Amino acid sequence: RGGAIHTVLAPRVAAALSGEPQQFEFEEVVSGQLRRIEMHLSPDLSDSGEVRGFFSTGLDITERSATEAALRELTAIIDSTTDLVVQTDWRGNITFMNQAARRALDLAPDAPVAHLNFADFNTAQTNQLFTDVIVPAVRASGVWLGETTVYVAGGRVMHQTGRHDHVALGVQLASEFARDVDERTSVFHGD
Repeated sequence: RGGAIHTVLAPRVAAALSGEPQQFEFEEVVSGQLRRIEMHLSPDLSDSGEVRGFFSTGLDITERSATEAALRELTAIIDSTTDLVVQTDWRGNITFMNQAARRALDLAPDAPVAHLNFADFNTAQTNQLFTDVIVPAVRASGVWLGETTVYVAGGRVMHQTGRHDHVALGVQLASEFARDVDERTSVFHGD
């Protein structure tokens, strides 16, 4: 294992000694456990600009790397579901839409959504339902399940079953999960 680390470090050390700052990651066994390390090598320059050596800083990023991998996996799952998934801030401003929601609204996969508000896609009846039923239920129990109507691409009204959750992540967020009832009905009836 020591040879593998040397193979990773040797060219980075040589680059730092030639005056090029280095930042990279590698894995190393520490106390019998595989750890992921983020390394910074900064050349130590004299007043005349000659490289005298380098400073090194290593940071154990094992947990961060594992969390990032789990988030990438979860994002891939959410993006590949046929259910519409939307996340908003407490004002209803959209912070995330999965690919199914973007397709339903005819939005490009990389189109910005920060300027959109969830209420703009709801019918008047759904907005009233939010005020009278959904928000109070979510505040009381953290979740609401039911059926609503929203506008999608082409001005079509989509009837959807939905789940609205309150998610506290240091700030107040809401997540909406929905399924097109009309599409589900046509599948069940063979249309």
